[in-house]
Amino acid sequence: MVKVGVSGFGLIGCLVTRAALNSGKIDIVTINDPFIDLNYMVYMLQYDSTHGKFHRTVKAENGKLVINGKSTSIFQERDPANIKRGDAGAEYVVESTGVFTTVEKAGAHLKGGAKRGQPLPSPRQPGPTRQRALRLSRAVIHSDSKGNAMSWELCIVATLLAVLATQFLMNMR
Repeated sequence: MVKVGVSGFGLIGCLVTRAALNSGKIDIVTINDPFIDLNYMVYMLQYDSTHGKFHRTVKAENGKLVINGKSTSIFQERDPANIKRGDAGAEYVVESTGVFTTVEKAGAHLKGGAKRGQPLPSPRQPGPTRQRALRLSRAVIHSDSKGNAMSWELCIVATLLAVLATQFLMNMR
């Protein structure tokens, strides 16, 4: 199972967490958001006006987010370099705050022990966004085009697929 940390628990971070948990192949081991209280994280994960109720047990316990009995470490740090994600077992970090939008800035997550930080493109940041190309089964989804209008849904899917591709040795170009 891939162990992932989430940085930013707004709409995107919450949806990444839901999608990861629903996949059964990704384990969310850390969540960082300096602006969202743990009890509100519980509420956000349980109820979504678009995607409906999350059908798992979610609670706050001893400063951690507990989902179906599994504890997730919660941090409230503004500087991702101060988060010891490696101690929690995070191999990857999904950067969904909209603040660390370049690979260089997202690299601060690696100082805490994660192997890789993946920034999600922010619509507020103009400029090219490289779309990932993944070979899944025999169908090839390939795009070396650059664009700055990727939807956040595509960003979430691309990030999760990239993590799965890396973990399960799919051919990625």
